[in-house]
Amino acid sequence: TDARMAAGMGSAALGFGAGAGTGAAGTCASGGDVALSAADAMRCVAEGSAQMACTGRAFAKLLAAQRAHVLATAGAMLLATSEGSGRGRTPASDVPLDLFQLVLSNCKVYARMSPDDKRDLVELLGPGIQCGGDDCNGPGAAGGGGGTKAIARAVAEVAAPPEPTLRGLGHHVGFCGDGANDLGALKSALVGVSLCDAEASIAAPLTSTHPSVRCVVDVVSEGRCALVTSLVIFKYTMVYAFVQVLALALLYSLGLIVGNYQYLLQDMFHTTLLASLMGLTRPAASLAPQRPPSQVLSSAVILPVVGQLLVMMLFQVLALEALRSQPSFVPFDPNSNPALDVPTSERQVETGVLFIITCWQLIIAALTFNLNLGGGQPFRRPLWTNHWLLAAMVSLCVFNLYVLWAPEDPFKAAVPAVVELPLALRAELFVLVLVNTAASLLVDAAANATFRSAHLWGGCRAWLAGLVGRPRPTASPPVAPAAAQEGTRLLSGVPVSSSSMQ
Repeated sequence: TDARMAAGMGSAALGFGAGAGTGAAGTCASGGDVALSAADAMRCVAEGSAQMACTGRAFAKLLAAQRAHVLATAGAMLLATSEGSGRGRTPASDVPLDLFQLVLSNCKVYARMSPDDKRDLVELLGPGIQCGGDDCNGPGAAGGGGGTKAIARAVAEVAAPPEPTLRGLGHHVGFCGDGANDLGALKSALVGVSLCDAEASIAAPLTSTHPSVRCVVDVVSEGRCALVTSLVIFKYTMVYAFVQVLALALLYSLGLIVGNYQYLLQDMFHTTLLASLMGLTRPAASLAPQRPPSQVLSSAVILPVVGQLLVMMLFQVLALEALRSQPSFVPFDPNSNPALDVPTSERQVETGVLFIITCWQLIIAALTFNLNLGGGQPFRRPLWTNHWLLAAMVSLCVFNLYVLWAPEDPFKAAVPAVVELPLALRAELFVLVLVNTAASLLVDAAANATFRSAHLWGGCRAWLAGLVGRPRPTASPPVAPAAAQEGTRLLSGVPVSSSSMQ
């Protein structure tokens, strides 16, 4: 019966129950149930030509045998060390130890699992189980008398610091539960999601209002979106700081300084407003096959920022060159006004040109990092779905167009940060803004394409390594979410596709 639970997954189904033994020799076959010996069955599962289902009794027996083997081995080594014999003898086990790792790596269905078995399974799929004291004396453990307890206590005293005796597969494990029997697994999982508001919600950090495993997809989507949003705001903040520092350095080289009104308009109405609204973008509708960057100092974050910094620096210098090319331009002489004050500096044409170009660059940076033309981070919905951010960017564009093109009026006369410029210079600055936008989008698309190519190249290298026979790390093959007892679902680390979750 348990073997038939896995038969619907595609290949031949093999069930390993509590009393599994050796049968007639056979070969791996597709379709239907087959009778194989234990060795042949393990080989078929390892090759991927057969699926595996494990009952709660079988899992408990395998785990107890593994615990007894680990404790007896540690005790033998401890006694051999104390007696000076050099090396302890590894005790024999009636259960193949390779079968335990085979079940953890390849089993697709766990049925009739007790609460303790669910907790142990989640820990084994993750970092592992700390075996010490009476925790290692599960039902069916070999040598369950006082000798095993004494060995366990001795091992616990010697081990410092304690490490997981039963090492796990190291996956990031999520668990969905809807009852009190899932409390242990929900606590042990990296991400526990309760499907009800009863007892399970106490142990789980997350509670779903809809009793469906679809909530796990929502958790992963929200987590990726939150991470990428933080990285986007981080990149925007870095570019904003560099834009202001570069403009300040250019003005210092001319003997000028940035005015207070210019700082106020840029910090309050540009940077703070745009950065605050970036977090309103919702997660993507589907999970992307690649993962978001896990570190701030990664190529996916640093490369776009460096590209934007170079572009912004280039166009600030070009804006000053456009100003110097005007026939009516008279450069500011710092010797004529040694005690330069802020109002005087704000009224200089060099300060006005850099103020206009930097305001536009703050909008361009927000547009570039949120538009994501290259598709390198498809973890959030498009920019136009964030109506508040889009409205803020349009409003700021209208304001900057007014500052650039509107004639002298009472508002521009009252604000020292706004300087009247010649019409030809306005046209040149507007063209520079358009070219700056195109260059920033192109550089960001190239950086995102490079990020995607790095993922593709990593996959190609793994594929080529498999062809030439290079050793690869053992890991569980991609599996779908496994159905467990009473509607619970267990998710281990698997590659994300349209039908599976990480």
